Amino acid sequence: MCTPSRVPLWTPHGFGYVQLMFDTIVRTDARCRTAGGFTSSHRFKLLQIGLGGGSFALAVRRQCQAMVDVIEGQPDVAIVAERYFGYSPGAHGGRLIIADGLEGVRTLAMHSTPSTRYDAICIDCMVQGAIPDGCKSDEFVGRLATLLRPGGTLVQWSWPDDKELLKRRWTQHLANVTEHSMLDGGGFVLEAHGPVPGFRLS
Repeated sequence: MCTPSRVPLWTPHGFGYVQLMFDTIVRTDARCRTAGGFTSSHRFKLLQIGLGGGSFALAVRRQCQAMVDVIEGQPDVAIVAERYFGYSPGAHGGRLIIADGLEGVRTLAMHSTPSTRYDAICIDCMVQGAIPDGCKSDEFVGRLATLLRPGGTLVQWSWPDDKELLKRRWTQHLANVTEHSMLDGGGFVLEAHGPVPGFRLS
């Protein structure tokens, strides 16, 4: 089995958006910049939707000493990530939920409380190169807002055709929405910080 590098270099391999999402999460939380500078009761918590090879989950886990929960819709993707790329679902208390993105966030939102909300959520939700309808629906974004702590960071990769729809839905539920254009891939990374003040899922 290969030993994954401690800090993957995504950009040279055409995945600059992954690097941007990682850098955004790390720079917006002091726990990711100061190793060991927090107690275990305040462990950084990340929700990742779309596992890929697992390198993002591994990198955030190491950089932030994080607990990482993952929603992945394709069981074979999880098997490959675990068998060949060093991803381990249960490490540091994290969970692997095999479900499509919308169904996964529905399940988590049913049991969400202020103490279980995430410090960051990263969405790289693609099926055959397209964002599934569920991962850009109003319900999906609304449930994400219930899972994110106030001031927490949410990032999502988007193709140009989906960006305006996503931004409209994000601004209804999420605070401080911004976009970052990716020159190397023609897409965008959307960024938000916490639910809008007074947010309640209808």
